[in-house]
Amino acid sequence: MTRPITRRQIGLIKIRQKRLGMDDETYRAMLRERYGGLESCKDLSAAQAHDLIDYLFGGAKPRGRRRIARPAETPAAARPGSGNVVKLPSPLQTKLIGGLVNEVAWESADGYRRWLKRSLGLDAVRSAGDASRVIDGLKGLKRHGHAARP
Repeated sequence: MTRPITRRQIGLIKIRQKRLGMDDETYRAMLRERYGGLESCKDLSAAQAHDLIDYLFGGAKPRGRRRIARPAETPAAARPGSGNVVKLPSPLQTKLIGGLVNEVAWESADGYRRWLKRSLGLDAVRSAGDASRVIDGLKGLKRHGHAARP
């Protein structure tokens, strides 16, 4: 028993028919002539469909699905915050850090500075990346019950 034509094969045939500008009458006449009176590509076997696709594409292989081009990964030197380029913390980040520091209950006067060194390994917030890490850390302290009591 022969395998029936696949949906993909039907799609390839119909796309090529349109791209060649072949009207329906011409297309059906070609099918009748090449495949013994068949009127529709749906009546073809998979092998006949393969033959028809080769014929319509003139021996050239049909292209597969186009892949979406992804941008090449930027080298480390070109990324923000790498190399000699340092993005400073924004005024909003600085303000948010100040507000969060005041909302956390520190055990000593230099508690924030000690936490910064112990938890994040920082002496001071020097970059936007540092600021982001500090903000996340301070939010975590608040979330886990270190909030200052009113």
